[in-house]
Amino acid sequence: MSERGEIRHRDRRRQLVDFRGMAYGTITPTDLDLLIDYHNDRFVFAELKFRGAKLEYGQKTALVRLVDLAAAAGKRGVLFLADHEVDDTRQDIEADRCIVRAVYERGEWRQSETIQTLREAVDLFLGYQPVSQVSTSKGERPTQVGLPTMDDPTYAAHVYEFLKRPRV
Repeated sequence: MSERGEIRHRDRRRQLVDFRGMAYGTITPTDLDLLIDYHNDRFVFAELKFRGAKLEYGQKTALVRLVDLAAAAGKRGVLFLADHEVDDTRQDIEADRCIVRAVYERGEWRQSETIQTLREAVDLFLGYQPVSQVSTSKGERPTQVGLPTMDDPTYAAHVYEFLKRPRV
């Protein structure tokens, strides 16, 4: 049995999907590197690029529209554009270690003002704290911390902390 998130069929992963037969005029399919549906409340999308490669117009438009659709449905959505430095195409890219370059949320793009990994950014957006970091009274079973909503005063504090973190 494989670990959650582990690549299961490496040989299949190496196969490229050819979309040439799926064009509709100037519209062609795109791919998505990361999608997290977090309890049907928050939706995380991410595109990982090699060393600052450009997010092409069509892909950018499609991903932004997904975030906007989540908002229109009363959910929270975010798109992270993150970079990796893995030059050897035979090596795996560890998504959690990619560095966030830009963020799209609530109808606008902003450049990342701090050096932050994708894992850190997603954790912050979700209000997620790993069970191993949650303190409990003796004998209690640790549980995940609840998610702050936009109405929750701690939400603004989370966003503020994200924006003011110093560069490492």
